[in-house]
Amino acid sequence: MRHRGDTFMARWQVHFNHQIDTDDRELLSLLVQVEAYRLSIMKIPMPPAVQRELDSLNMIRQIKGTTGLEGNALTEAEIKKVIESGKAGREAEKEAVNAHKVQLFIRQYHEQHGSSSLYISEDFIKKLHYINTEGLSNYHNVPGQYRQVNVHAGDYTPPDYTEIPALMKKFVEFINSGDVVHRLAPLIRAIIAHFYLITIHPFGDGNGRTSRALEAFILYTGGYNVRGFYSLANYHYRHRDQYIVQLNKARFMDQGNLNNFVKYCIRAFLEELQSVQETILGYVKEIMFKNYLLEQLGRKAINNRMFSVVQFLLNGGELYVDEYRHKKHPFIAHLYESVTAKTAQRDLKRLLNAQLIVESDKKLRANVDFMNMYRV
Repeated sequence: MRHRGDTFMARWQVHFNHQIDTDDRELLSLLVQVEAYRLSIMKIPMPPAVQRELDSLNMIRQIKGTTGLEGNALTEAEIKKVIESGKAGREAEKEAVNAHKVQLFIRQYHEQHGSSSLYISEDFIKKLHYINTEGLSNYHNVPGQYRQVNVHAGDYTPPDYTEIPALMKKFVEFINSGDVVHRLAPLIRAIIAHFYLITIHPFGDGNGRTSRALEAFILYTGGYNVRGFYSLANYHYRHRDQYIVQLNKARFMDQGNLNNFVKYCIRAFLEELQSVQETILGYVKEIMFKNYLLEQLGRKAINNRMFSVVQFLLNGGELYVDEYRHKKHPFIAHLYESVTAKTAQRDLKRLLNAQLIVESDKKLRANVDFMNMYRV
């Protein structure tokens, strides 16, 4: 260790002896669970419009995670806005736009190179870094080029800059070796690629984003991003302190044995897949609910006014019980302009009794969860 001010800066001698036990029962169980969720997500049918919406949502979450880990305070809504507008003035906005460009580059690269994209080159890693940091302000960083200065990352001191070329050459040889490509699952390969690249810290800035971009690329080529950019960055962002602890534990306590770090990351990825599946099922449930609503209208179980009210709520409209009951809301006033308040009250009661809407804190919402009763 070396001392910087009042903080001890730890340096780890980088080696590529990962010591992952492929017979570890817990590890195997986690991989089976991940594969089950992956296949389940792939098999859920979705209309193209819903697929595009989900894809966009996952990409924005990934951008939020990977940039947020390094202090970017943009919200998901702000990221969505800046990506859609293409206008980035502030540094944080430029970071988000660059992260989105990385996602598009990964897709394009895989489409162009097919199975050959399985193998990773130093030039490819430099390209990820170039896109991530192009146009950003950092005196010690040159986009797409290895650093020429020594840096630190929190309490961790990466290798001396003079060691970077040799270490990156060894890293690329290692991550493309038969032992890694053919013996380890793509998910494990992605995790250890992330670990070694962020540990080497080859660039002046943007090492975390570049490491997570490489991880996302390997996941994508391994078939884990069929519904969008699933990413460990989201989980690590929400558990940043634990993420740093696990990185340093793997380096210094486990002496480079990555078995525990890999299991930690797979548990995190499993949680992300579970979240993605719930999001997809939410979309499916809403589609089912809309079909059920049409069926109820066709059977005359509800009238056109009641149908319109539920559609209004499904589309994000806000409506309180009293506003419906007394025709105080502009939408309700217009919908029921030719009938009395008693008719509005009767329709409200019928919708509640049919469980098509529910009341919560005097506010009404469409009861999409009603579809849960039809789960197998």
